[in-house]
Formats: sequence, structure tokens, C-alpha cells
Amino acid sequence: MAEDAKAQASLKESEEKFRQLFHHSNDAIFIHDLSGKTIDVNQRALDLFGYTREEALELNISTFVPPEYMNASENPYEEIAKKGFLRIEANFRKKNGDVFPGELSASLFQIAGKPVIQGIVRDISERRQSELALRDSEERYRTIISSMSDVLFVYDRKNRYAQIYASKEGLLYGKPEDLLGRTVDEALPREVASSLTSCMKIVRETG
Repeated sequence: MAEDAKAQASLKESEEKFRQLFHHSNDAIFIHDLSGKTIDVNQRALDLFGYTREEALELNISTFVPPEYMNASENPYEEIAKKGFLRIEANFRKKNGDVFPGELSASLFQIAGKPVIQGIVRDISERRQSELALRDSEERYRTIISSMSDVLFVYDRKNRYAQIYASKEGLLYGKPEDLLGRTVDEALPREVASSLTSCMKIVRETG
């Protein structure tokens, strides 16, 4: 009897931990059966997609899953049921029609002996915006560099060549690939290296 009571207490503790993780997750979580019937959703899912709990539990999971994925197969859950796990990035649609980029991680497990699918949706809007901003910045940087008529060097803190941009190789004391990783003292004539080192020291000290 003592062992049974201990097992029951342990089970209740595990269930409580699961409920806490489920309801307080920063990601939207859906639980549905293999036919797509929604069994449960957490508060983050309701906030993210704009539905009430009553509305969400009346909807098939296809309402939340990206249409392009739903149309890819007659039974979009076959892959999850077969592999046990799936991860995709796609656009999701909220109740008000707004679309946002998200990452869906779906896994198969059992509740009361019946297979169910847990889908976790993470809003990656900020990540996508950061990626776009980075690409734009890199493109502007490449445009500036390609329009330069002279030479641009990037050095590390040990005065080694980290990056080299030159409109003509004749402007350099050697080929770019031969200079990369070498210090100015190793790559340049002594007088030129000394003068350049002094200039870099002033730049570092004064900003």
C-alpha cells in the first residue's frame, strides 16, 4: 500500500509539472488527435492566434497549420505518426487574418493509451526581421566596397590582415590570399609597415 501511495504521489507530481510547463510556456502549444481534433491548447496559443479557448477547442488543427503543408498530403499527420517528430518553418494565420512566420515542432506521444500529437509553434517574426536587416546591411556593405576605386584593409588587434578589398591587385604588395593572416610587418616593406603601424596605433587610441 505504501508503494502504491508513493507511486500515485509521484504520478500526480509529474502531471502537475506537465500542466505548469504546458500552461506557462512562452510558445503556443496544441494537442490534437490523429484526425486533427483539438484536445487542448495553452494560453500562449490563444493569445498568439486570437481565439478563445471555446473557439479553439471547436476547431480542427488544420485551422492553425499552414495551408501549404495541409495541401501537401491527403493526411498531413502521416509523416508525424510515422517518424514521431516533425519540424517546419512556415507562415501561420491568426483569427483576424494576420500572417506571421513561425516554427512548428510536432511530436507524437500517448495520453491514456491513445496516440496524440503535440504541436509547438514559436513566433519567429523578430528573428526573420533581424535576418532581413542583416542581409540588407551586408548588401549595402558589398555595394559600397564594389564601388570603391582604391583599397580597403581590415586588420585584427594584432595588426594581421583580416579582410582585403582592392579594385586592382597591382595596388597591393602581393596577392590578397597571400596577405590574409599575415601582420603588416610580415607583409610590407619595413618603412611602410612602421608608418602604417604608427597610424593604426593613433586610430586605436583616439577612436
